[in-house]
Amino acid sequence: MKYILSIILLLASLGIVRADDLSIGYCDGDVVDASLSQTSASAVAIKLNADAFSMYCHSKITGARIGLTSDAPGGIVVFVRSSLDGRNLYEMKTGALFKGWNDISFTTPVDYPQGDIVVGTTSSGYVGISGDAWTNGCWVLNGGKWTDMSASEGQSLCLQALIDGDSYHTVDAALLSLSSATVSKGKAFSLSGKLRNNTSQDATTAKIAYRIGDKEATCDVSLDDILPGEIGSFTLPVEAPDTIGNYTLEATLQSINGQDDEFAANNTATTSIKVLGEVVPKKVLIEEFTTQGCSNCPAGQTRIAEGVKGLDNYVLVAHHYGAGTDIFTASGSSVLQRFYNSSTTFAPAMMIDRTNMTELGVSTSGPVLNVLESDQIRKLVNHFASSTASVSVGIKRDYDEASRQLKIQAGSHVVEGSVITGTPALHVLLIEDGVIAEQSPDLANYQHNHICRRFVTPVNGEPITFVGGAEIEKTYTVTLPADWDASNMHIVAFVSNYDLNDCNNCQVYNVEQVDLVGHDAIETGIATTQTNAVGVPTAIYDVQGSLRNHLSRGINIVRYSNGEVRKVMAR
Repeated sequence: MKYILSIILLLASLGIVRADDLSIGYCDGDVVDASLSQTSASAVAIKLNADAFSMYCHSKITGARIGLTSDAPGGIVVFVRSSLDGRNLYEMKTGALFKGWNDISFTTPVDYPQGDIVVGTTSSGYVGISGDAWTNGCWVLNGGKWTDMSASEGQSLCLQALIDGDSYHTVDAALLSLSSATVSKGKAFSLSGKLRNNTSQDATTAKIAYRIGDKEATCDVSLDDILPGEIGSFTLPVEAPDTIGNYTLEATLQSINGQDDEFAANNTATTSIKVLGEVVPKKVLIEEFTTQGCSNCPAGQTRIAEGVKGLDNYVLVAHHYGAGTDIFTASGSSVLQRFYNSSTTFAPAMMIDRTNMTELGVSTSGPVLNVLESDQIRKLVNHFASSTASVSVGIKRDYDEASRQLKIQAGSHVVEGSVITGTPALHVLLIEDGVIAEQSPDLANYQHNHICRRFVTPVNGEPITFVGGAEIEKTYTVTLPADWDASNMHIVAFVSNYDLNDCNNCQVYNVEQVDLVGHDAIETGIATTQTNAVGVPTAIYDVQGSLRNHLSRGINIVRYSNGEVRKVMAR
């Protein structure tokens, strides 16, 4: 929290808090974000355990800092103990307190002991939470039993101990955490981290060394003026190893504000780094089920539009199927009924990456579900897009306006370092926006968007075989009907798992979309899959001769379309 100088001087003149006090705790100290869910608790507290806070030993605890979610005109009871169930080292009833942060000055300072310190209050209903969830940051007393609720609450209590700055002189910072990452080999990237400033001055710079694989470096890191005792963020620049694999990065804090760190026990943090040949962004496929005769479908479309507003990590396709059919229903759409996993269909409905959402809290028998509220849609889209993609999808097109002939070349390859199990399938389809037509209820000039006009590949996709990191390319030729507006159309290509026996095992690996109108250089003569000069892989066997659906770790026997057979090593 950034103190305003005039406020500090005013509080100091009133004897409420010393200007040189340090506040130590687990919350961010800035704002009171939310109320504690455990409103029936008889007490709440934070525990400053000895192994993490022993640098404060022999200093003076001069008070407490508490963030409230509402006014407490009758005051609250604050206590300091050496253990959760121990006797009070200090207890006081405050005067009137107000919503937000309150600094409480003890009448008699408390000596900071060698062991743990517990700071709490029996007036639990007023205390808020903020920042990140840290172990020991949210202890709750219910039914005579203390429980650390930091993980379930998702944040830490707005409780801090105030330390007399004149009694504390250690130069220390604690390296608390580092983010994990998936990165490209040999490329520079950045990690975010959390640091607690245990000095008696604002922390503005730090020196941090890291080691990952054969890469080592020491970096000067800028800090955003982290106040004494507070937790703040930093960004650590890192260079990835040159070899794909899973690594552990170890970082060590060496100095703070140009001074050597005096307390080594809390200077090291580790995190996991996955190094791939390339990092491919993951886009999410949203499929909407709608028809012109569906009176609730406009509302469903609005919820989807609101859910993805401002996002660029998705592709949206509208299938005119579910509540019957209409003039926009693409041939073959009835095949999609399998994703309802039911003998009946409905609309408005939706699928996200053709994945059953039961494990994510939305219970359904198949991937198709009722259109969710916009905030749920947004959370799910961001969830599926949060990781890097295991396959890359690319689209080239060459559209001739005179003949209305469209040539499409869709390509995909497995990202180096990723593994695809099952049987992947390539899907290509055409969609159109901005079509004005009737829509129930009583909408004569409704704008229909993302209409699936044609499945270029079979509706269930065209099975493909990835061999190592080789590019799979398929070329298709389509002639557009005269009543389709090519300028409002797009080509969608995606790769999913191919399983005709289980609709819940057809998850989408990645999806891409491009404008239909355009002229990319497409190699002539490619009518089927092309991977390399030796031909198309047609079958994969293990060394015992058993047929496989995909490459497995070790030696694979691959037969190509030109009759050649090769041994392929997969790692």
